[in-house]
Amino acid sequence: MNITYANTYVWYMCETLFACDSLYNNTGDGEMRMRADLKEDLIALRTTTGMNRREFAEYFGIPYRTMQDWELGNRKMPEYLFRLMAYKVEMEKLTKKTKKS
Repeated sequence: MNITYANTYVWYMCETLFACDSLYNNTGDGEMRMRADLKEDLIALRTTTGMNRREFAEYFGIPYRTMQDWELGNRKMPEYLFRLMAYKVEMEKLTKKTKKS
């Protein structure tokens, strides 16, 4: 899978999950670049699962304080980790809409 395809897939997957069209910024040259600040997107991803912060952190094996710092903007979350988390949520069908079905 090439990088452009992978980024396009991540964008599509995020768009499908929680309409995070703000996750990418259009550079004007046809390229989409990942935003540097992912805290709103992380909160949106967590919210789609119906989990609170503690449950979400435990599910992914991330210390609660780290998750809290990412969501509050005290620390910057690595974008690759966000992409992996979004992928896992999608593959394991953790969204609230899917859970109720």
